[in-house]
Amino acid sequence: MSLRAVLPGRPTRLTRLGLLALLGGSPAAAAAPTTWTGLPGEALWWHGLADPRAPLSHLTVRTARESSLVGAGPYGPAVDVGLAGELRLLGLETGELRAVVGLEGATWLGFQSSPGLVFDLLTFDGRFGLPLDLAWGAWTLRLHPSHTSAHTADGIPRLDAGEVVGDGAFSREDLELLGGRELGPLHLRAGGRLVLHAVHDTGRWGGQLGADLLPAGTLAPYLGLDARFGPDLDGEVVLSGQLGLAWSGEAGRLRLALSAHDGPQLAGKLQTVEDRWLGVLLGLDTTGRLQATGSP
Repeated sequence: MSLRAVLPGRPTRLTRLGLLALLGGSPAAAAAPTTWTGLPGEALWWHGLADPRAPLSHLTVRTARESSLVGAGPYGPAVDVGLAGELRLLGLETGELRAVVGLEGATWLGFQSSPGLVFDLLTFDGRFGLPLDLAWGAWTLRLHPSHTSAHTADGIPRLDAGEVVGDGAFSREDLELLGGRELGPLHLRAGGRLVLHAVHDTGRWGGQLGADLLPAGTLAPYLGLDARFGPDLDGEVVLSGQLGLAWSGEAGRLRLALSAHDGPQLAGKLQTVEDRWLGVLLGLDTTGRLQATGSP
């Protein structure tokens, strides 16, 4: 159910001026009426298609994990699963400026298969946050405070030498600031994250760059690229890419793609473990903005 109201007066004008300043808008536009919407239907932020920590649901079947992590084989392919959801709580629109604040959550599960169709659950990571998304024309901005915790499961990873990997606690709170720009079918993003608190040893910041090329249409090829780096990844660089097809409909967006990863694992407790793999991804996107601004 939506609740809309035009709120006149000084507080509303100050709110508009503040949000416009964040996106470089003209103060004159603050004279436009402000519309507040409860539980708005439209998402503003475009999640990176190849971002391994974007809240997008997917199933990826890929080459087996490093032998130094799971020990000697034989092993079948590894399986990574992401499950994501969001609830947009409150929206604001004044002139060309739009803002949405909501709740967002995601889990990432890492499995390793063995002969006999046995799938050991190795890792379980969860994140929830309260993102604020702003949009002004083709520009978007996301401010995202979040909490992440990571766990090992029944298939506890061990090195060949018998040392337990990832047996310490992993819990952190981040503040992420990302900016996005839409250029026709090209979606660019860049930004960083600040580690506000962590119970484990980690650097205090990190950065991210990414780009997606997805033409408008019901069925279209796409290319996604993503890079994460910084002290919170021990100075390493994580590169991810996807090349595939996307099918967009009323209920969401379905993707089938070749996927690749090079660099440390992003499963929290295993960030010191290098992992290079190729895989096939099946994605079902129901979170974030699913079509370009100019798309039908």
